[in-house]
Amino acid sequence: TLLRLLAGSYNHFDGAVLINDIPVNNYNLQSLRRQTGLVISQQDIFEGTLMDNICMGLENVDINEIQLLCSKTGLTEYITTLKHGFDTQLSSTGKKLPAHAIKKILLVRAFINKPKLLLLEEPWIGLEERYQQQIKNYLLTEMNNTTVFVITGDKDFASSCDKIIELKKDGCTVTLGNPQTPAGGEEV
Repeated sequence: TLLRLLAGSYNHFDGAVLINDIPVNNYNLQSLRRQTGLVISQQDIFEGTLMDNICMGLENVDINEIQLLCSKTGLTEYITTLKHGFDTQLSSTGKKLPAHAIKKILLVRAFINKPKLLLLEEPWIGLEERYQQQIKNYLLTEMNNTTVFVITGDKDFASSCDKIIELKKDGCTVTLGNPQTPAGGEEV
Protein backbone atom coordinates (compact mmCIF):
# COMPACT_ATOMS: atom_id res chain seq x y z
CA THR A 1 0.00 0.00 0.00
CA LEU A 2 2.81 2.42 0.87
CA LEU A 3 4.49 1.89 -2.50
CA ARG A 4 1.20 2.39 -4.34
CA LEU A 5 0.59 5.61 -2.40
CA LEU A 6 4.06 6.92 -3.30
CA ALA A 7 3.53 5.99 -6.96
CA GLY A 8 0.30 8.00 -7.06
CA SER A 9 -1.90 4.95 -7.59
CA TYR A 10 -4.33 6.02 -4.86
CA ASN A 11 -5.72 9.52 -4.64
CA HIS A 12 -8.50 9.14 -2.08
CA PHE A 13 -7.03 8.71 1.39
CA ASP A 14 -6.84 10.45 4.75
CA GLY A 15 -3.63 12.24 5.68
CA ALA A 16 -0.87 13.39 3.38
CA VAL A 17 1.81 11.71 1.31
CA LEU A 18 4.58 14.14 0.41
CA ILE A 19 7.36 13.75 -2.14
CA ASN A 20 9.96 16.51 -1.82
CA ASP A 21 7.56 18.29 0.56
CA ILE A 22 4.84 18.42 -2.12
CA PRO A 23 1.62 16.40 -1.75
CA VAL A 24 1.63 13.49 -4.18
CA ASN A 25 -1.78 14.60 -5.51
CA ASN A 26 -0.22 17.90 -6.66
CA TYR A 27 2.09 16.12 -9.10
CA ASN A 28 1.20 15.51 -12.71
CA LEU A 29 0.60 11.76 -12.57
CA GLN A 30 2.32 11.07 -15.93
CA SER A 31 5.38 13.06 -14.89
CA LEU A 32 5.54 11.29 -11.52
CA ARG A 33 5.31 7.87 -13.15
CA ARG A 34 8.00 8.73 -15.74
CA GLN A 35 10.37 9.45 -12.86
CA THR A 36 9.41 6.39 -10.81
CA GLY A 37 10.59 2.82 -11.18
CA LEU A 38 8.14 0.32 -9.73
CA VAL A 39 8.13 -3.41 -9.06
CA ILE A 40 5.19 -4.61 -6.98
CA SER A 41 3.18 -7.80 -6.71
CA GLN A 42 0.41 -8.22 -9.26
CA GLN A 43 2.31 -6.16 -11.83
CA ASP A 44 2.03 -7.59 -15.32
CA ILE A 45 3.70 -7.92 -18.67
CA PHE A 46 1.72 -6.49 -21.60
CA GLU A 47 1.26 -7.75 -25.13
CA GLY A 48 4.22 -6.65 -27.23
CA THR A 49 7.85 -7.52 -27.70
CA LEU A 50 10.25 -8.15 -24.87
CA MET A 51 11.95 -4.86 -25.77
CA ASP A 52 8.57 -3.03 -25.68
CA ASN A 53 7.98 -4.45 -22.19
CA ILE A 54 11.37 -3.24 -21.00
CA CYS A 55 11.25 0.25 -22.53
CA MET A 56 7.51 0.99 -22.12
CA GLY A 57 7.60 3.84 -24.62
CA LEU A 58 10.95 5.31 -23.58
CA GLU A 59 12.83 6.66 -26.57
CA ASN A 60 16.58 6.70 -27.16
CA VAL A 61 17.25 3.92 -24.68
CA ASP A 62 20.87 2.76 -24.76
CA ILE A 63 20.98 -0.92 -25.79
CA ASN A 64 24.25 -1.30 -23.88
CA GLU A 65 22.51 -0.15 -20.70
CA ILE A 66 19.69 -2.62 -21.33
CA GLN A 67 22.17 -5.44 -21.83
CA LEU A 68 24.05 -4.47 -18.65
CA LEU A 69 20.83 -4.47 -16.61
CA CYS A 70 19.75 -7.77 -18.18
CA SER A 71 23.07 -9.24 -17.10
CA LYS A 72 22.76 -7.91 -13.52
CA THR A 73 19.23 -9.27 -13.10
CA GLY A 74 19.88 -12.57 -14.88
CA LEU A 75 17.50 -11.81 -17.73
CA THR A 76 20.29 -12.36 -20.28
CA GLU A 77 20.31 -16.05 -19.42
CA TYR A 78 16.61 -16.26 -20.33
CA ILE A 79 16.92 -14.10 -23.47
CA THR A 80 19.55 -16.45 -24.91
CA THR A 81 16.91 -19.21 -24.94
CA LEU A 82 14.56 -17.12 -27.10
CA LYS A 83 14.77 -17.55 -30.87
CA HIS A 84 13.93 -13.88 -31.50
CA GLY A 85 15.70 -12.40 -28.43
CA PHE A 86 14.44 -8.91 -27.61
CA ASP A 87 12.01 -9.12 -30.55
CA THR A 88 10.15 -12.06 -28.97
CA GLN A 89 6.42 -11.36 -28.78
CA LEU A 90 5.01 -11.64 -25.25
CA SER A 91 1.37 -12.25 -24.47
CA SER A 92 -0.59 -10.11 -22.07
CA THR A 93 0.01 -10.81 -18.39
CA GLY A 94 3.12 -12.81 -19.30
CA LYS A 95 1.30 -16.07 -20.02
CA LYS A 96 3.75 -18.87 -20.82
CA LEU A 97 6.64 -16.97 -19.19
CA PRO A 98 8.37 -18.35 -16.09
CA ALA A 99 7.74 -16.25 -12.97
CA HIS A 100 11.45 -15.49 -12.58
CA ALA A 101 11.60 -14.14 -16.17
CA ILE A 102 8.65 -11.83 -15.49
CA LYS A 103 10.31 -10.53 -12.31
CA LYS A 104 13.56 -9.87 -14.20
CA ILE A 105 11.75 -8.03 -17.02
CA LEU A 106 9.96 -5.85 -14.45
CA LEU A 107 13.25 -5.10 -12.68
CA VAL A 108 15.02 -4.08 -15.90
CA ARG A 109 11.97 -1.92 -16.75
CA ALA A 110 12.14 -0.24 -13.34
CA PHE A 111 15.90 0.39 -13.56
CA ILE A 112 16.22 1.44 -17.22
CA ASN A 113 14.89 4.98 -16.98
CA LYS A 114 17.24 5.87 -14.10
CA PRO A 115 14.30 6.91 -11.93
CA LYS A 116 14.47 9.54 -9.23
CA LEU A 117 12.20 7.33 -7.10
CA LEU A 118 12.46 3.53 -7.10
CA LEU A 119 9.77 1.51 -5.33
CA LEU A 120 10.38 -2.23 -4.97
CA GLU A 121 8.47 -5.00 -3.24
CA GLU A 122 10.63 -8.07 -2.51
CA PRO A 123 12.54 -7.53 -5.76
CA TRP A 124 14.73 -10.63 -5.53
CA ILE A 125 12.27 -13.21 -4.19
CA GLY A 126 12.11 -16.19 -6.54
CA LEU A 127 15.38 -15.37 -8.30
CA GLU A 128 18.57 -17.38 -8.32
CA GLU A 129 20.94 -16.61 -5.40
CA ARG A 130 23.67 -15.04 -7.56
CA TYR A 131 21.19 -12.63 -9.15
CA GLN A 132 19.64 -11.81 -5.79
CA GLN A 133 23.07 -10.66 -4.63
CA GLN A 134 23.78 -8.74 -7.84
CA ILE A 135 20.48 -6.86 -7.50
CA LYS A 136 21.17 -6.04 -3.85
CA ASN A 137 24.65 -4.77 -4.75
CA TYR A 138 23.23 -2.72 -7.62
CA LEU A 139 20.69 -1.07 -5.34
CA LEU A 140 23.26 -0.31 -2.63
CA THR A 141 26.10 0.92 -4.83
CA GLU A 142 24.85 2.09 -8.22
CA MET A 143 21.53 3.84 -7.66
CA ASN A 144 23.06 7.26 -7.06
CA ASN A 145 20.66 10.21 -7.22
CA THR A 146 17.72 7.84 -6.68
CA THR A 147 15.60 7.47 -3.59
CA VAL A 148 14.98 3.76 -3.19
CA PHE A 149 12.24 2.13 -1.08
CA VAL A 150 12.50 -1.64 -0.75
CA ILE A 151 9.79 -3.58 1.03
CA THR A 152 11.58 -6.68 2.30
CA GLY A 153 11.88 -9.12 5.13
CA ASP A 154 15.62 -9.46 4.40
CA LYS A 155 17.17 -8.07 7.60
CA ASP A 156 20.73 -8.33 6.25
CA PHE A 157 19.85 -6.14 3.28
CA ALA A 158 17.91 -3.73 5.49
CA SER A 159 20.89 -3.30 7.81
CA SER A 160 22.95 -2.17 4.78
CA CYS A 161 20.51 0.66 4.00
CA ASP A 162 20.58 4.27 5.20
CA LYS A 163 17.28 4.00 7.04
CA ILE A 164 14.96 1.23 8.09
CA ILE A 165 11.27 2.01 8.41
CA GLU A 166 9.11 -0.49 10.27
CA LEU A 167 5.38 -0.02 9.74
CA LYS A 168 3.17 -1.02 12.63
CA LYS A 169 -0.54 -0.77 13.39
CA ASP A 170 0.05 2.20 15.68
CA GLY A 171 2.60 4.03 13.52
CA CYS A 172 6.13 3.43 12.37
CA THR A 173 9.67 3.50 13.66
CA VAL A 174 12.68 4.76 11.75
CA THR A 175 16.15 3.55 12.61
CA LEU A 176 19.44 4.30 10.98
CA GLY A 177 21.03 1.49 9.02
CA ASN A 178 24.52 1.50 7.55
CA PRO A 179 26.01 5.03 7.52
CA GLN A 180 28.44 3.86 4.81
CA THR A 181 25.79 3.71 2.07
CA PRO A 182 27.07 5.90 -0.79
CA ALA A 183 25.87 9.48 -1.06
CA GLY A 184 23.13 10.19 -3.56
CA GLY A 185 19.77 8.63 -3.11
CA GLU A 186 18.58 7.02 0.06
CA GLU A 187 17.97 3.32 0.18
CA VAL A 188 15.28 2.38 2.65
